[in-house]
Amino acid sequence: MIAATGGGRVFRPGSAIAFLMIALWLAALSWACHGGPRGEHASVLSIAREGGEPGASGGASSTPLLGTAAVVEAHAAPGTPPFGVLARTPRLTKAPCANCHTVPLERMRWDGSDGRATAHWPVRLAHASDQVMTCTTCHAASNLDRLRTLTGTEVTFDHAYDVCAQCHSTQKADWEGGAHGKRAGGWAPPRVIYSCTECHNPHQPAFETRWPARAGRVAR
Repeated sequence: MIAATGGGRVFRPGSAIAFLMIALWLAALSWACHGGPRGEHASVLSIAREGGEPGASGGASSTPLLGTAAVVEAHAAPGTPPFGVLARTPRLTKAPCANCHTVPLERMRWDGSDGRATAHWPVRLAHASDQVMTCTTCHAASNLDRLRTLTGTEVTFDHAYDVCAQCHSTQKADWEGGAHGKRAGGWAPPRVIYSCTECHNPHQPAFETRWPARAGRVAR
């Protein structure tokens, strides 16, 4: 239906209805963004925080994927959401150290003159120079079942990252935030990650140079 108006203009009722619907849609969108139940503009960050309530993962969990692995609570910086670390002690094949180290470390030094093999013969400290660190920089000489910090505080092998963090604070911060290291089980909660010594040999932490991986070639 087309009706003539003054001045030769043409009025189309259908166009007016479409214009009205668009205006109502824009008004509703503006109300949702700037008004709505919150009463003010909701930022993306605030919406993300509200979405972090329990159950936001849809019920998914990494717990079944962890199996029987022992997990300890991480010593994280204040304000960091709690997370777990795979325990190291249950998987140490030569622990507890006190089973063999029955006398102080100073009395167990050996120069290799009689040809006997030692339990730790492949260990070579290539972490820092001899002027910077020795075995007892990280190992507590009076209690070989523990590590130690530079101030002499004893640390269990499950929390070896506390020792590493003394020099590698940047990597520790990235590790806590999830930008360094690997996740155990999966990405659904609970968050459990690998400790530093799962990937790095503490005596030789640098990764050796390797050739890039190559895809297999199809025989023709």
